[in-house]
Amino acid sequence: MNDVDATVLETALSNESGTIELCIPDRFDDELGVGTFTTRDHDDANTVCSAPVMTGDSALTEHDLPRPTVMKIDVEGAEYDVLRGFETALESCRAIFCEVHERYVDSDPIVDLLTSNGYTVKLLRTRSRETQLVARN
Repeated sequence: MNDVDATVLETALSNESGTIELCIPDRFDDELGVGTFTTRDHDDANTVCSAPVMTGDSALTEHDLPRPTVMKIDVEGAEYDVLRGFETALESCRAIFCEVHERYVDSDPIVDLLTSNGYTVKLLRTRSRETQLVARN
């Protein structure tokens, strides 16, 4: 259809490997979409499930995948941890689109991590408690 060559991995990404607890919020509002999971405590999350987690670099190596040239990260507050898990891949990625959920995490450490890896970071837009960034290398 659209010539996308994709590999789906049934694992969460972070800065370490193992198992992670995901909170599934019971209510949905303009901040949370259907299918939202977060690693952060949530007042309305009565459901918690465990999932395997690995670093992005480990996922690329273990599944013999090429380093990404473009990344889109929208992970409900785990943005910083996901980026830290792509330490090696950050060296060659051309662009990263990242939606930062400031309800859970501050965008400053994310911007600092990206700029320290040679990226120029630009604010695309802010909506409610979400900041959309693009980082180009």
